[in-house]
Amino acid sequence: MMKQTLKKSILGFGKAMLCTAALVQAGPVLASSYPEEPIQWVVPYAPGAASDTLARRIAKDLGDGLKKSIVVENQPGAGTVNAARKLKRANPNGYTVMNADISTLALNPILMKDPGYSADDFTMVSMLARLPLVLVVRPDLPVESVSELIEYAKANPDKLNYASAGLGSPHHMGMELLMQKTGSSMTHLPFNGASPGLMELLAGRVDLMFGSVGSVATYLNSGKLKALGISSEESFPGLEGVKPLHELDPRLDDYEMYAWQGLVTPAGLSDEIRDKLNASLKTVLEKPELIEDFTKLGLEAKWSTAEDFKDYVHDQGQIWKKLIEEKGLSRN
Repeated sequence: MMKQTLKKSILGFGKAMLCTAALVQAGPVLASSYPEEPIQWVVPYAPGAASDTLARRIAKDLGDGLKKSIVVENQPGAGTVNAARKLKRANPNGYTVMNADISTLALNPILMKDPGYSADDFTMVSMLARLPLVLVVRPDLPVESVSELIEYAKANPDKLNYASAGLGSPHHMGMELLMQKTGSSMTHLPFNGASPGLMELLAGRVDLMFGSVGSVATYLNSGKLKALGISSEESFPGLEGVKPLHELDPRLDDYEMYAWQGLVTPAGLSDEIRDKLNASLKTVLEKPELIEDFTKLGLEAKWSTAEDFKDYVHDQGQIWKKLIEEKGLSRN
């Protein structure tokens, strides 16, 4: 009886070891054959939004490179929160990805008491793009530079009003950062999206705002708006006359603000599949034709390693947490 039990135990142990070995060997095989089926790319915004255009442009070339179709699915709602919650619960097998932005990964988890997720619930694959914002004012506002704007705002606290795409949007946070660094105070007018705010600015009912390059360039050329600076490290192609804010006033010497986007998956994605996606994205994001297309949209194509993107998201969270807590901002 003891011999039979011992024999069964040995056989059971042997089978378990064989299964374990098979699983260990299967990992790299699965990664090397990935993808074997279409990939779902979730866009947490409505069709036609800049994030949607960005995703579809990258997905096309990425799918060609991986030799597998990528299906883009829009899941708008609650400022990207709904899509992020759903992605968190998805299988981390590399077949569900999402372009997550500054709001999803850095702002919502701080502005909201319980968004239902955190940045730790996702695997960071790569940065995708950075979108700089242009500081624009109505043409009859009596200021000709950002320094004059700061002095005017300080001399007239809360008199100037600025539009944004909503509380906690990059447009809003960019202005909060500017006011924090300069000790100025202006009145926030949040809109449901950047376009309505821009229309109010063009009508002269709003004094200023941060707007994307793509949305304001035409009005700058026609003289309907006046640009005082851009939030990026360097001037943007086609807007070389608009200098970075950090070059224009010593109080803004370290000012930098982007509405960035990156690719994420549910946490738990294997390093092998993550690295394969990352390498494919590098090829796509460094294509001259894609860079040109993005520039026309006011976007800067931006690839990064997975680790660099993870560190960037963490650093952004720390920067905005300090500002949000100091200002007492909340979306709840």
